[in-house]
Amino acid sequence: MKAIAQAPLVLALAALASAETKPCTYLDEATKKYFDLSPLAKESGDDWQPEAFDTGYKFAFNVCHKLASPNSRLKNAPQVGASAERDGQVWSLGEFNSNLVVRGDQLILKYTDGETCSANQYTRTSVMSFICDTQMKGLGTPRYIGDGNQCTYFFEWRTPAACSTSEPSGGSTFATLLVAGFILTSIYLFCGVLYNRVVNKSRGLKQIPHYNLWRSIFDFIKDMAQIVGINLFYFIQKKRSGPNSNRYQHVGESDANALIDDDF
Repeated sequence: MKAIAQAPLVLALAALASAETKPCTYLDEATKKYFDLSPLAKESGDDWQPEAFDTGYKFAFNVCHKLASPNSRLKNAPQVGASAERDGQVWSLGEFNSNLVVRGDQLILKYTDGETCSANQYTRTSVMSFICDTQMKGLGTPRYIGDGNQCTYFFEWRTPAACSTSEPSGGSTFATLLVAGFILTSIYLFCGVLYNRVVNKSRGLKQIPHYNLWRSIFDFIKDMAQIVGINLFYFIQKKRSGPNSNRYQHVGESDANALIDDDF
């Protein structure tokens, strides 16, 4: 039962760890250059169509994402990130991923495990080279460079989106930690209550995990709050009373006795 209760916690930690890095980004640890190609990803509409010139090819390519409008004849279409069409045939040029690497002054995105090549038993692969170019209008346009035995297809994309920027500030990190705290707390409460209710047969507030510990912490905080509140109350009362609150404060002992005699 404990293993079942702990399983969601393990899965949540794994998910949070993988979520630390934004998809389709790359941070060069040596130079601290940060690259973000997510603006090139399309979730809907037409895919990018690399210029093929007079080769007869019609390509479709998406960045770090499956094809938004895949050809209906494609096999395993939900995983395909690039495709080629020529002479009535359509091939997958690889499954999409977000694994960016830097080679010299270029950012490389490689899709593998496409359809089997006609010349051999290897699978088709597409390699897109992104080059920083601030002179390009908009996001630029990818273009086809060539292929090796109609098995590995090479593309080039000059775009300002491939230029390095500074790494995002820690605001997103704080938000991630906040969400992580909420998720872990929810899992802790849910699994703890479930375990105490089913295994320990607890009922009421005692279903809360580590009930005695939290109860003692609550009692301590309550006692400290009362002590601080009482002292603060007397302090404020003393301040409000002013320096004349004690009528005998500045009176000598003999004078005080005389005043007492007068009073009585």
